[in-house]
Amino acid sequence: MPGIMPGFDSKRFVNITDVQKDDFMCGVCLGILNNPFAAKCCKQLYCYDCIREWLSCSTTCPYDRSLMHISDLKRSDTVADQMQDLVIHCEYEPYGCDHTMPLKDLSQHMNNCIYDPERKCGTCGLTMGDINKHNCIELLITEKERYRRENLKLQSKLQTYKEQMFEDERHCWDDPLWCM
Repeated sequence: MPGIMPGFDSKRFVNITDVQKDDFMCGVCLGILNNPFAAKCCKQLYCYDCIREWLSCSTTCPYDRSLMHISDLKRSDTVADQMQDLVIHCEYEPYGCDHTMPLKDLSQHMNNCIYDPERKCGTCGLTMGDINKHNCIELLITEKERYRRENLKLQSKLQTYKEQMFEDERHCWDDPLWCM
């Protein structure tokens, strides 16, 4: 589900209690809520993206099966406020980031985290991948070689088209009915 922001894995939180896990669990993805919305029918909490995706395929509430439409949801600011001070590990912990922060600071950290594997290098402009293995010169040489090979393929294709066009024109001059 590209672009979908499901709930957070509870293991990313530092010292989250079992009660908090239950209180802040999304009724669809069963993760910790990300952008919490409540259903009017049952007051169940859902991540906005999770319930929106659910309702794109179903017309019922996942909890009590009541008829439900996206307009039957209300953002739960109270729950969002209660969650703001939960301490969470960076999403890029598997890539080496050992930073933890309150949930309210997560998006700012994620925008600047040097361990983001999709982060672009300020020097060469290429995706950095593993920060400890990034080598601008090596990557630029690899990119240059890839573009050179692609260029050769395109030149060969162009030459084939030119030859075919020349052959077609020759047939037209030799036999004008062939071109009709």
